Amino acid sequence: MRGTSVGVFRTRDQVAAAVEELRENGFSSARISVLFPDNIGTRSGGPVEASGVIGARADALLGGTLEWLSDVAVVAIPRSGRFIVAGPIGAAIDRLAEGNSLSSALLAIGIEPGSVALYEARVEDGSILLAVEVPDSDWGQLAAAIMARAEATAINSSGSVKGRSMPNDRSIRPSR
Repeated sequence: MRGTSVGVFRTRDQVAAAVEELRENGFSSARISVLFPDNIGTRSGGPVEASGVIGARADALLGGTLEWLSDVAVVAIPRSGRFIVAGPIGAAIDRLAEGNSLSSALLAIGIEPGSVALYEARVEDGSILLAVEVPDSDWGQLAAAIMARAEATAINSSGSVKGRSMPNDRSIRPSR
């Protein structure tokens, strides 16, 4: 059983610092999800652009360290608006049936049902969500500590089992 460590950030620089430290500690980009409100950095709404423009805009907003993340896209989520996503949350949103909500996507990436409303409200208010899939509580604690150092709030690490290595990542173990 896998778990998810999650935190909420106010700025792109805070998220970038957390992502860089996660990368340095052996976390795979394929296990990291980021969810930005589409207006982050620009604070403008506007109509949906052609897909090439969306991709360029998402890349420009993520930039630097965040370019390391996988599957960057701009998505529209019913009743919540448009978001720039990276990582497994993008695939989770793609799999959702039309009419599902942001809360469905958060559940799909492993956020506990009791915490979904909190994270949904924070993201809809303009915060940035970072979620990391972890194989055990040691990795979950490491991810949570990294998020705390990068000034995340509402940090939670749950649903994990002790004693498993991180498949497809560097063969390091979190310090105890």
